Parts: sequence; C-alpha cells; structure tokens
Amino acid sequence: MRLYPVGDPVALREAAEVVRWGGLVVYPTDTLYGLGTNALDSTAVDRLLGVKGRSAARGLPVLLADPAAAGALVAEWPPVAADLAARFWPGALTLVLPRAAQVPDLVAAGDTVALRIPDHPVTRALIREAGCPLIGTSANRTGEAPATTAQAAVAALGSEVDVVLDAGPSPVGQPSSVLDLSSPPTARTLRAGAVAADTLEPVLAAAGWIFA
Repeated sequence: MRLYPVGDPVALREAAEVVRWGGLVVYPTDTLYGLGTNALDSTAVDRLLGVKGRSAARGLPVLLADPAAAGALVAEWPPVAADLAARFWPGALTLVLPRAAQVPDLVAAGDTVALRIPDHPVTRALIREAGCPLIGTSANRTGEAPATTAQAAVAALGSEVDVVLDAGPSPVGQPSSVLDLSSPPTARTLRAGAVAADTLEPVLAAAGWIFA
C-alpha cells in the first residue's frame, strides 16, 4: 500500500494507473472517503467486494466526472434525471436508473445502476485521469463506521488496498442521498443523506413525478 497526500505530484498519476489495471484505491470525496476501482472491470469489482465484505446482490454506486458519461451506463436518461443532475451535480445525490448492458452484474442492482458526480476536485480528477467510471462505495468494511479520514480508511482496510489519497477530513462526513428513478413517474428515496428531501421534491414535482 502506498499513501500519498493529494499535493504529491505523482499521487494522481499513480492512483489512476492502479484504477486502470484493476487495483483498489482509497480516495477523498465530498461526503466520505471512498474505496474504488474500475467500475467496468468485473474482476476488479469482485476483489473490491471481497475486501469490503459486501454482498454483490446490493449493487455498487458508480462515480462519474461529467454528466455526459451517464449516457453510456444507463438504458434511459429521463428529463427529470437531467433536471436533478443540473441542480445537484456535482454533489451528494445518487440517482438510480435503468442500467445499460455494459454495466457489470456485480455493479448493478438487478436492472438498475446508481450514479453520482461528487463535488470534490480530487475525485473528478482521478476519474478523468483513469479514463473510466469509478466504484464509489465507502472505504470501510461492511457493518463498520464509514471513514471520514484517510487514516481511518487505512485502519479499516490496511494493506488490502493499493493506493490511498489523503486530502484531510471529509467536508460532509455523511453519505449521499439515494433517489430511485427507475419506476416512473414515482421517485423513491432509498437512503436519506446529505441532500435534504425538501430540496428534491420541487424538482420532481415540476417534472410531473411523485415523490414517495
């Protein structure tokens, strides 16, 4: 395992290379520290699930650097998704949508995929440098407290990750809100988080959706 402060000139290049070849990276986000790898590499995702101790049945969130990248990962991108992305991305809102065929089964939750653009420049720079979407699960073992510092992530995962990027404490310290848009016209909150429900409802209502 190699730990780099994000100001180290080789940090991003090393982390992106690890992601490309299917290794595991701990990285900062706007919510919590994340554990990631290439979201399109089933072998890498399987290793991540083993390290985290997480069931593949639950699916895994995917982080993007740009809204345009969502088109390749979803079967549908409804206007309401574009409205929400314009309002809350980059930010702590995860959108669940029908998946595209290229999304690995280990990443998808059945017929859906969960997408987010984080509001953290290091995360987005890592995705761009790696050239692929990034798994966005929290950097802890399942059932344990999420990591809000790089040191907490190292204590939880240790040498089972390849690179750790340290950008200091997480600015939010709570997970993203997860909104399921896969059953129009009803939107369901799957997880309450950093984005308050009362800020989502007006956007949904304006698009003719029901907020459940």
